[in-house]
Amino acid sequence: MEETIGFGKPTADVAEIHLPCINLEEAEIVVDVIIKNPNPVPIPLVDIDYLIESDGRKLISGLIPDAGTIHAHGEETVKILVTLIYDDIKSTYDDIKPGSIIPYRLKIDLIVDVPVFGRLTLPLEKTGEIPIPYKPDIDMEKIHFERFSWEETIAVLHLKLENKNDFDLVHNALDYEVWLSEVSIGSAELEKSAKIDKNGVSYIEIPISFRPRISDLPCGT
Repeated sequence: MEETIGFGKPTADVAEIHLPCINLEEAEIVVDVIIKNPNPVPIPLVDIDYLIESDGRKLISGLIPDAGTIHAHGEETVKILVTLIYDDIKSTYDDIKPGSIIPYRLKIDLIVDVPVFGRLTLPLEKTGEIPIPYKPDIDMEKIHFERFSWEETIAVLHLKLENKNDFDLVHNALDYEVWLSEVSIGSAELEKSAKIDKNGVSYIEIPISFRPRISDLPCGT
């Protein structure tokens, strides 16, 4: 019958799942879904219903209405953006701890409207893992002064970074500011990436230099 009247059921598949942004507050998940329309007319993507759960427990769910149109005899990639707020997860499930990796199951229902067939639901499902980051401990182990005078001071800060997560961390940049008593004497951004192994330790050296002014020095100096 489908071949006779020229209409068929569309198909869908999850092409890829991205995690473009993960920080200490949230994780952005982008799901690329490919939908193929074998019909001679465009079909509307009426709704996208999604659910992310872990060990049978709901982490987030939602509905995206009027999600677009799939062209006749065409193929479209639909991007579904989901944001997981870590505080919401941790406040709901006490056993989900920062620094851990949790399994997830993604369920998606695509509702399309096809001539002859009417409304159809295309179910999709994928599994994976989501990290729940914990901020690394940062300690300043020592300051090495290479030059110290009234004209200019040059020093190197030796920082220790301890990763308490069950996964590797990569820091791409570091903003820092140095204070003498209650006076800021310098700030900068260190654009240097470094990898910290899971449950591991890394060390960073930060060069600083400043020219002290008498008006900036605290009383009694």
